Amino acid sequence: MNICVVGKANHLLWDCHVAKAFKELNHNVLHYQINNRYLILKILRSSIKIFNKQFSREFTDKIAAEDLYQQCLRFKPDIIFIPSAFFIPIIFYKLLKELPNKKIIVAWDGDTALRYEHNSIYAEYIDVLMSATKYYADNKIISFPNTHHLMLAANTDFFYQGTNHIRK
Repeated sequence: MNICVVGKANHLLWDCHVAKAFKELNHNVLHYQINNRYLILKILRSSIKIFNKQFSREFTDKIAAEDLYQQCLRFKPDIIFIPSAFFIPIIFYKLLKELPNKKIIVAWDGDTALRYEHNSIYAEYIDVLMSATKYYADNKIISFPNTHHLMLAANTDFFYQGTNHIRK
């Protein structure tokens, strides 16, 4: 199966661990980090930011989303999996939803951001929402019709038993 994992490079590494897990299950994986951009795009964003921060973010997000769209056209994913669901700008979801042959978009929220009303704008783009908060998933109290519980886990290649132990 071809699986596209879309994430955001940060200290949590969720998308990296999820992509690694799918690879270990013998899936073909396209791992795309929305903020791991080409140097020219970083320079462009910094230059525009001086004049208008919001425009620079929206403009460069659109370019990055188009890049992801083109990569997905070539890769032809069966599933698009998005850890850190609500930290990905909506433009990425909009373009992914336009891919031919209707791809299944699965998003995972591990930060209990489901309770915030402004996240309901994502509902039309996410086919399956996984919530690390069992209460939200079990009681269907959020605006996503297809919500399931998926608990957080640890990558044992990175973390190991004991107090504050991280493998280097």
